[in-house]
Amino acid sequence: MRKFAMIFLIFLLTVTLLGGVASFASAEEEHHDVKVELKKTERDGKLYVTASMTENDGINGLYLRVEFDTSSLTLVNRTFGKAGEALDPIDQFDDPVDPSVFDYPYTATFASIADVKNRDVTGALFTLEFDLKEGAADGEYEVSLYVCEVWYLSSSNTSVKNPKYQSSDLYREGGVKASAVTYEVKGEKVITEESKKNKSVIVGVAVGGSAAIVIALAVAYVVYKKKRK
Repeated sequence: MRKFAMIFLIFLLTVTLLGGVASFASAEEEHHDVKVELKKTERDGKLYVTASMTENDGINGLYLRVEFDTSSLTLVNRTFGKAGEALDPIDQFDDPVDPSVFDYPYTATFASIADVKNRDVTGALFTLEFDLKEGAADGEYEVSLYVCEVWYLSSSNTSVKNPKYQSSDLYREGGVKASAVTYEVKGEKVITEESKKNKSVIVGVAVGGSAAIVIALAVAYVVYKKKRK
């Protein structure tokens, strides 16, 4: 009986240990990932598109590509957000690897080389400023964001690339489409949902103001007529 109890105890310990090893291996296989998205605004005839990281499992490297229609837009500027600055950004504005890809598509690399560790920051990575090209055809266009590479440090301090993202040519193709925004060109102007709402408010105020003026004039006329009587 004592011998059986000892064997059973050894069995339980073995299962427990194996379970722990399996859990550790499973944790190692769970690749770190991020979630990024685009948002747009329109001001003074310019289109601004911001890329933000809304979820981050902890990374030390990220490669993004933004594609846009070059027949309607020209990329004129870029500013980094707090999350972007925290990941030591490099892009074509700072380091044009190949002049032929300077303005299309836009690519940015984030690698925490100053202090090599995983970082779980979230927030704005960068904002792109676009000018509308003269003679751009009326229609609806898209700006798209692709995640090309995600790197992180494993528990053994080894740099690991998330196999979800594979790119044969980081500058031109590959990666996973993560987000997109659309904009409309009409009469050589950039129109977004936001600007449409603003115009609706202005029109509403103008109509409301006109109606108020008409009512005020009508009341004044009635009062005048009564006084004449």
